[in-house]
Amino acid sequence: MSDGTVAPLFRQEALDHHFGQRPEGAVIRITPQWTRWTYWLLVWAVAAALVYAIVGRVNQYATGPAVVRIEGRTELTAPMAGTVAEVRVRPGDSVREGDELVQFYLAQERADLDRVQKEHDGLMLRVLRDPGDQTARAGVNALLAQRELALKRIAQRSVVAPHDGIVRDVRVRLGQALLPGEALMTVTRADSAGYVIGIVPAQSRPMLETGMTMRLELTGFRFAYQELRIDAVGDEAVGPNEVKRFLGSASGDTVAVTGPVVLVRAALPSRDFTASGQSFQFYDGMVGAADVRLRSESLIVALIPGLRDLLTRPSRG
Repeated sequence: MSDGTVAPLFRQEALDHHFGQRPEGAVIRITPQWTRWTYWLLVWAVAAALVYAIVGRVNQYATGPAVVRIEGRTELTAPMAGTVAEVRVRPGDSVREGDELVQFYLAQERADLDRVQKEHDGLMLRVLRDPGDQTARAGVNALLAQRELALKRIAQRSVVAPHDGIVRDVRVRLGQALLPGEALMTVTRADSAGYVIGIVPAQSRPMLETGMTMRLELTGFRFAYQELRIDAVGDEAVGPNEVKRFLGSASGDTVAVTGPVVLVRAALPSRDFTASGQSFQFYDGMVGAADVRLRSESLIVALIPGLRDLLTRPSRG
């Protein structure tokens, strides 16, 4: 200042407040109350998870497509090339053994039979007029053999039921031209049983055994599981072409198979199953998913595979 005095660095009021009497404050609480019970909750959660990892089990499954097959089915095919003249049954019809199911056109065979019959009748007249005509008698015998052959050819132009049963899957229509071996229809016995073919990866074969449980879930019936007992396991791995050949041309195209697989079989306990409170019937060719439980192990071993060797290591004597 102009008079030579120095101004104090702090105001007098601040100094008085700083050196004055002040009560000691309480300790600042920076931890909320909820963190205490949260801590113990986490402790118990970790303990429960550890116990569950020790006592809990995890299952290993072999999964693949599955196909329903019905025993007592006979697939009828065209015995020779021809054109369908008449289909005498419809799906669901009951038939008896020997009933005619499909008739092919018989124009040529009928013409051959009529020709043979006419020649036979002419020679028979010659024999009746002259019983000693040996040429006529020989001609009659030859024509009898030709007539038998013509009748067999006519019989081959029709398809009959091989046994009693119910007609399924009629695949022909009037006027359809067929080649030998083409599918016509299927006849199923009324008391036929069913089974399921499961197609699982080949690497699971060492762990597969008869008596294991196969869980079947049919396509279109979610969560309607069928628990079946495996009664047969394939001895070798097969490829997609062999699977298609085994299932047949009708069912082989309904499943997609890639890589080597093993076929397992399980019998159906009945021809019916229940889904969403309703009863349905199994049909040949129905597809779904098959799950075969191979083994079960502790959850902690599944999470830490190294424990598997430690727990299964034989003790030293």
